[in-house]
Amino acid sequence: MKIMKPMQLKEILKFLIGFIFIFSISTAIVNCTKAYSQEKEASVATTEIQTGNQVVEQVNVLEGGDMIGRIDWENRAIYSVGDGVVPPDPIHPAQARVRAKRAAIDEAYGRMVEMANEVRVDAESTTRNFVNENRTVRTRVSGMVKNAEIEEIKQFDDGSYQVMMKMSMDGAKGLGSTLLPVQMERVRKVRVVSHTKKGAASSVSVPSAVEPAVHSATKKAINYTGLIINTKGFDAKPAMYPRVLDESGESVYDVASANPNATIEEGLTGYRKSIDAAKQVARIGNNPLIIKAQKINGKYNADIIVSDSDAQKIFQADSKGGILGEAKVVVVID
Repeated sequence: MKIMKPMQLKEILKFLIGFIFIFSISTAIVNCTKAYSQEKEASVATTEIQTGNQVVEQVNVLEGGDMIGRIDWENRAIYSVGDGVVPPDPIHPAQARVRAKRAAIDEAYGRMVEMANEVRVDAESTTRNFVNENRTVRTRVSGMVKNAEIEEIKQFDDGSYQVMMKMSMDGAKGLGSTLLPVQMERVRKVRVVSHTKKGAASSVSVPSAVEPAVHSATKKAINYTGLIINTKGFDAKPAMYPRVLDESGESVYDVASANPNATIEEGLTGYRKSIDAAKQVARIGNNPLIIKAQKINGKYNADIIVSDSDAQKIFQADSKGGILGEAKVVVVID
């Protein structure tokens, strides 16, 4: 019987340790992904706008109340948080750290799926509705989540990790680039049905009943550079594509009003918590028209109702300055 040399035994031992190490990491990833899938099916998330000066929503899972991320409506970004703990029986301290970090990253990616699903698209739906109804949206959102960036990694004294991921709402790689085409088609269909029922032409332009007042006053109109709508006191909620409606429910401003490129780059509307803060938003310029909302509408309190007289002021300002087409709109909320 041939006896192995010490060098051969050392090589075999190194191979076995390496194999166990890789197998352990793979198992951790699978278990983490499986656990999150089960959590996603069973959990219900709640969103709450945080106190302070910024429009940021914290998203929690009801069971245990753990925060899974936040939606920053001011900076137009979605964040998820994942935690990874040191396994109970690590083979080696270095391996334990790797597994904890990997688990945190996996959980952050998994929670980003939930975070994206919680984003309100309009007053009646969230991304989850779009994902469930449209296979293309589902595929593209999944791809965006995989491309989310690691924003921050924290390591704690006990060896555990916390990872924060970031995904943009805007830009070519943002969530809006996938949702916008679908939402535009939905809004156009609603507009056509509404106009057809009233005997109007199947058009998505400004309602004809308002046009004469707009054009007749254009010469006297002040050159407004943007629009601020104050919804304070109505508990309005931010959404990707809210609508502004007049008293009869006709559209004053929605996703079909603005240039798609402007909407993708900056969003249909900005959100701030005060008029002073809204005035600092670059997109609305130095002389915005300020309108007070009459009420808020929709399942998610995202649609804004303005008076008919204010609707005419908005159209008038748009006809002179093109504020709606360039999405120069900021909404002030509680």
